[in-house]
Amino acid sequence: MTNTGRPAPTRVQDSAQPPAGPRNPPRGNPRGWAVFAAAATVLAVVSVGSLAALLLLKLAGADTWSGLVWIPMVGLPVAFVMLGSSVLRAIVRRRSV
Repeated sequence: MTNTGRPAPTRVQDSAQPPAGPRNPPRGNPRGWAVFAAAATVLAVVSVGSLAALLLLKLAGADTWSGLVWIPMVGLPVAFVMLGSSVLRAIVRRRSV
């Protein structure tokens, strides 16, 4: 109550974001996850491009740089795990809504 006898004004909660609780877990930064997924996609594209270049160079009979072999060998599994975690996070977000 205020001095005038009226009830104190209440804060109106934002309807777009319900309060965090057991049924509404706090949401992470969606821009951060978008950047994470974009980085995984770029890593996958670079790895596949490197693999294609490696195959074309081998077919042409050229001597290839050994790093060209390692880029897809490391990049593709890392990109797979990154994209998989992005998909799992999206599934969890959908189920919690």
